[in-house]
Amino acid sequence: MKTVEDVSELFGGLQPVSLDEMNERAALQSRKDNKYVVRLDELADRLDDLGDDHEVLEIDDQRLFDYESTYFDTASLRCFHDHISDRRPRFKVRTRCYVTTGDCFFEVKVSQEDGETLKHKVDHDPDVRASLEPDARELVDRVLPECGLDAPDNLQPSLVTAFRRVTIVSRKRPERTTFDFGISLSDPEGDTARLDETYAIAETKTPDGEGAWDRAFSEAGHEPVAFSKYRVGTGLLHAHEGDADYASDLKELFDVGAGAGKEIERRFRVAQLPDDLDRCESDDIRQGYLAVTEDGTEVRVRKRGDETRLTVKQGQGRVRAEEELELDSDEFARLWRLTEGRRVVKRRHLIPAGSDLTIELDVYAGHLHGLVLAEVEFATEANAEEFEPPDWLGDDVTGNPRFNSQRLAVDGMPA
Repeated sequence: MKTVEDVSELFGGLQPVSLDEMNERAALQSRKDNKYVVRLDELADRLDDLGDDHEVLEIDDQRLFDYESTYFDTASLRCFHDHISDRRPRFKVRTRCYVTTGDCFFEVKVSQEDGETLKHKVDHDPDVRASLEPDARELVDRVLPECGLDAPDNLQPSLVTAFRRVTIVSRKRPERTTFDFGISLSDPEGDTARLDETYAIAETKTPDGEGAWDRAFSEAGHEPVAFSKYRVGTGLLHAHEGDADYASDLKELFDVGAGAGKEIERRFRVAQLPDDLDRCESDDIRQGYLAVTEDGTEVRVRKRGDETRLTVKQGQGRVRAEEELELDSDEFARLWRLTEGRRVVKRRHLIPAGSDLTIELDVYAGHLHGLVLAEVEFATEANAEEFEPPDWLGDDVTGNPRFNSQRLAVDGMPA
């Protein structure tokens, strides 16, 4: 089975074609685009059949090109919701960066009431492609009112799409096909949806939608699919319930996980301790809170065994932002004095739960004596959803603020 690391080898046997030659040969004034999802091992078979009739785009000895786009939207995701509602006129704005060549543009696309799409773009500095620079802002403010749309003041990055692309062109017909590999869709908070690396997205561009690759895919049992990186990424990371039906089968091929500095966990109130608890690895933990806010943000210090750390957490529920800094013993001692009245003491037991999972069971002491909670951390939200807890774990209290550690430290035993 081939992966994205084998892409260069896949297309190594094709003869090269320059960008100018490709544009001259397959410059389609009117075209039909079809997209397909295909496994890389199947793609290798199709290339064996069709490779002699095609050439591969090559620029400066490169055939595999990195692309990155940053989409901008309002905090309420106006552009996305207009898109899925098919509201017209509507707009979409993004930076499009050709990472391999260093070219970068800012684009405004307006879908008009008559079905036509207007596209405007200006050059953009690739080093600041995640920001709305003055020339880009001016383009938005000029184009949208001309199309009967107001220009929002609060546009901000909402999604980044990144992938690697190979483009091939037919020797004899005005047809070209792109293959996208290693597709990664991420939001500004670092949450990411990644396409299974054994798959590629192919897009054919032909006069009638019935080119050589369309026929080959059809013969192999593949039908064209509706697939927008923008819509799938925003749906998976921002608005899953609002767009759940779109490309639902395709979305299952994406692994959705928290980015660096995020944790995904579920918490349970334990009514009965499991058997053989004394055989599990365990540590004493002391933690105290320097600051706690109503929105769930906390700043705490913790001593676990010989380790001392300062941690900042933000948010509530399954997915929370988290950052940590190591402290030396003197730093911990100075900060610990500032946590009087906002502390918890507990013993943590680590219980293997299979499938690379560990249940962290906390037996509390002091003013929380008698309370037992357990947490399980997961790599993805799908893993968290699929987890089947053993009976002894008790009630799921994930997202219940009364069982947050900072509330326990300040308010004591929950009812």
